[in-house]
Amino acid sequence: MVLPELSRNAFEKNAARRAPVEPKVPSSLTSYDYDLAIEGLKLEGYRTEGVSYAGRDLAESEVNGCIFADCSFTGADLRNSLITDAVFEGCDFSNATLDSVGLARCAFRHCKMTGLSFEEGVGSDVSFEQCACAYSSFHRTHLKVFSLSGCDLTEADLSGMELEQGTLHDTRFINASFFRTSLAGLDFTECMLEGVVLSDSSEEVRGAKMNLHQAAALAKRLGILLEE
Repeated sequence: MVLPELSRNAFEKNAARRAPVEPKVPSSLTSYDYDLAIEGLKLEGYRTEGVSYAGRDLAESEVNGCIFADCSFTGADLRNSLITDAVFEGCDFSNATLDSVGLARCAFRHCKMTGLSFEEGVGSDVSFEQCACAYSSFHRTHLKVFSLSGCDLTEADLSGMELEQGTLHDTRFINASFFRTSLAGLDFTECMLEGVVLSDSSEEVRGAKMNLHQAAALAKRLGILLEE
C-alpha cells in the first residue's frame, strides 16, 4: 500500500525548484554561411535563418551560443553532438536523429519534432515551448531542470527516462509511454494525460501530482471501483 505521506514526500523531493536557465547567447551574432559546412557543424556565436540541413550527416557537431530560426533538420543525423546556449525557433526536426546528444541551456520554441529520436541523451536547463513532438522517442534520456509548455507528445516513447525538476504546462501526453520512468515531482494537473503506458504496478506515478479526473482514470485502470 502506498501511503499518501510517502507520495507527498516523493513529490516534494523531486519537484522543480527553479525554471531552466535561459541560453546565454551573445548580443552580437554573425550570420552563418551554409557553404561553410561540409561535415558536421562547428559553430559559435552565429545566427542561422532559413537554412536547410535536411538529411545531412551532422554527427558530432559542436554548437555554442547560436540562434537557429526557421531551419530544417528533417531527417538529419546529429547523434553524439554537443549543443550549449542555443535557441531553436520554428525549426523542423521531423524524423531527425539526436541520439546521445548533450544539451545545456537550450530552448526549443515552436519547433516541429514529429518522429524525432532523442534517445540516451542528456539535457540540463532545457525548455520546449509549443513544440509538436508526436511519435518522438526520448527513450533512456536524462533531463534535469526542464520545462514543457504547450507541447504535444502524443504516442511519444518516454520510457526508461530520468527526469529531475521538470515543469509541465498545457502539454498533451496521449497514449505516451512512461514505462519504467519515475514521474515523481511532476505536476500533470494542467496537462492532458490519457491512455499512457505504465508497468503493471503503475509504480511510475508514485509522487506525481494529478487532478481528480486523471487520478480517477488511473484508478479505473488499476481495477479500483469508484463510488459516484
